[in-house]
Amino acid sequence: MSTLNKLETHESWNYLNTVMQAPLFYGYHQPQSLSPSMYMELIESVKKTKNVRIFTHSPNGFHHPSIPNLYFTKLGHKLFRLAQDYTHNPYFSNRLNGVFIHPEIHLFGQLMFKHNLNHFSHSQYYQHFEKTCEACIADFKVQIQLSAFKADLKSWNTKFTCANSAYDHFMAFIARETNIFEVHSILIQRQLRHGREPEFGDPRFADPAFGDLSALEIVEEKAKQIISAVWKNRQKNDVLGILSKKETNVCNTSTIRLIFFVKRMNSDLVEFNQTQLFKILKPFLIEYDLDSVSIGTKISTMNTGCAHLFQGQHSNYYDMNQIHTGNRLNILKSQIVTSDIWLRIKSFSTTVTVERGANEYHRGK
Repeated sequence: MSTLNKLETHESWNYLNTVMQAPLFYGYHQPQSLSPSMYMELIESVKKTKNVRIFTHSPNGFHHPSIPNLYFTKLGHKLFRLAQDYTHNPYFSNRLNGVFIHPEIHLFGQLMFKHNLNHFSHSQYYQHFEKTCEACIADFKVQIQLSAFKADLKSWNTKFTCANSAYDHFMAFIARETNIFEVHSILIQRQLRHGREPEFGDPRFADPAFGDLSALEIVEEKAKQIISAVWKNRQKNDVLGILSKKETNVCNTSTIRLIFFVKRMNSDLVEFNQTQLFKILKPFLIEYDLDSVSIGTKISTMNTGCAHLFQGQHSNYYDMNQIHTGNRLNILKSQIVTSDIWLRIKSFSTTVTVERGANEYHRGK
């Protein structure tokens, strides 16, 4: 797995929590779930360890809440926390249909469940818990060496490397074309009818406008129409490139976020609804029972009106010669690309795609 710094880890996880609406899953009395990065930290420790110690009598450890003079080791403390977290964490539950978690995280979670680590309480016989943890870790070390698992992990990492490289080339093209640009996004969403995908030939679930297409296929078709309209008028709206990113949430809403990179000629403060791009997008904006096409919200790096002005501009405005822009672009990349380290939708393929970039721009397509 690629090594992430703290900013990449934090921002990618924050982005996923926002778009997945994961806090809605927790409920009033449910503790907030741990991030996939904490699982990965434990996994990296487990892969290196050769001597499993969950408890210690050294007061330098983490105090056991019910047994005097007994402490968790650092490994034991992480493992116990994650074992308790796994059962209610929405990212590992069956609530999210068609979501694939990083193969190592998914495997380790399944093995914790298999060895019943989540059933141990603080007061249970601690030697038994330590032996069970040892068996779970030994099982994990065997499973990650299986040929099938190695192939899955390689596929996962290779797809991420390709997406990361494609994004870097895309941004290099944007930087060559302009020093100043804005990033705008819209959400194309389709909710499941009665919580179910349409079944082939079933008139109760088939959509008259789209026949037997799945919810994701429906938003993909709508996305193509919008991309075509925007790109056809790029000389008027100054759009340099377009990305798409698949998203979902705890309600299993199929979503595609279209992300537009728009060239700016000056630093005049302009509201999005006054731009040429908005005028082209406006006819597509809808809010129906199952379908929605709306201006992206809550992600301030790629939409206006989500945060206070920064340096006298909206937070989705980027000047390559301005201070702190490099850090802000790293945040944007963490949201769009790095979030694919943790999870994918429908398959191992990454969720971000360059729809229009340097090749199409120079060919005039």
